[in-house]
Amino acid sequence: MTAFESNNRYVGDVRECSNYAVRTLKKTIKENSEMILNRAPASKNEIAFSEILKKESDAFSDQVIDKTYTARLNRKRYSNFFNGFLLLVMTVLIFLSHALLPILSIPSILIWALVLLFFFGIFSISKKKNAKNIMVIKRPTENIEKNIILTANMDAPTSKIFNGAFNALLKIISLILILLSVLYPALSLLEKYDLMSFTFNSVLFLYVSGISSALAALICFIYGFGFNDSKSTPGIANNLTGCFSILGVLRYLKTQDLNFKHTQICVLFAGSKYPANAGTRQFIKENIDFYGPGKTEVICLDTLEGKNNFNVKGKLASKLKKSAKASHIDLKSTSSAYQHTQARPFDSANYMTGVLTSLHNSKPDFYETHEDSGKNIDVNPIEYSIKTVLEHIYSIENPIENPKVESKERTEIKIQTPDGEQTEIIEKTVLKDEK
Repeated sequence: MTAFESNNRYVGDVRECSNYAVRTLKKTIKENSEMILNRAPASKNEIAFSEILKKESDAFSDQVIDKTYTARLNRKRYSNFFNGFLLLVMTVLIFLSHALLPILSIPSILIWALVLLFFFGIFSISKKKNAKNIMVIKRPTENIEKNIILTANMDAPTSKIFNGAFNALLKIISLILILLSVLYPALSLLEKYDLMSFTFNSVLFLYVSGISSALAALICFIYGFGFNDSKSTPGIANNLTGCFSILGVLRYLKTQDLNFKHTQICVLFAGSKYPANAGTRQFIKENIDFYGPGKTEVICLDTLEGKNNFNVKGKLASKLKKSAKASHIDLKSTSSAYQHTQARPFDSANYMTGVLTSLHNSKPDFYETHEDSGKNIDVNPIEYSIKTVLEHIYSIENPIENPKVESKERTEIKIQTPDGEQTEIIEKTVLKDEK
């Protein structure tokens, strides 16, 4: 039996839970706008929002747990500032090696190598801050045979002063300048110790290296300044919609008094998805034994916006498509490679994951920008996600065999109008058994 078939008021009850999700989302924004619209990772606002979710979830669950952890934030910002400092030191050493001590070319080359390690992210510097995860538990009535983790992140993308294309340009230019900066120290050492027989214009290469190093330092400072760890975008679709959709699922399970026989439902409201899924990684680290990948499936609800788009990706995609069909939803596949989701650390730990999202293959203009505002709240994808999740939970203990699927027959008819004959398309909804 599917969730759709289990309740003769299913459509109305799910719609009420969807309306509750949207209504509560809008109310939360209205009453806490300053806090909600600036949920930078591991900020006091993100923690305050976690308390709202904790209070709301408490009415629908068996247990709510909050866990404090330490997040490492803004590696790009502080690593680039440090690189800028190193390059300034290198600039001074390059000119001193020419004017005073040629041996200073050796520390110049060592600093250059260290700069490259930071540039490619092998080394990094970050700021540590305390953050929270919220876990909501609905226990089964008997022994646990399967875990379903529903998860959405509580933070919003940090503000970026420059867009992605400009940041990419800065990185390319700085890499070229960093590579040029080592020319004089390397060539002067080769000449000094007779490692190669050649002559070169030392003054020309001195200025090429020195100026390149100084310009690279300036670009590193500019690039690092472009990442602000204390201010975020509004993050309405990404990812308040995911959080409140999960509350809609919990509300439905509570109103129907549903605790499954062998399936435990765990909700993870994770902190600090940006920049490195700190909250999700901490959850996996702490719970890998109990919520092991062998008996746990993970469904991420991430960025649910727009009535015409409802997509899925991940290892659970085929199962979630089948679950969606049980509620007459056509769930499409997406790659959305640009999307930053919590599925990545779960995938790395060999969990079965699926991401429900409205994002398609091409990146929309609002994504991770200040355009992600209240206009992106839409009940349709929230309702679709609630239905799909409920059907999937039901399918764990009641496998879906031949769900009824909805199709549409299109018929063209000719009608006479004052402007002449016109064609009109009539759509008729038909229910049929899936073959």
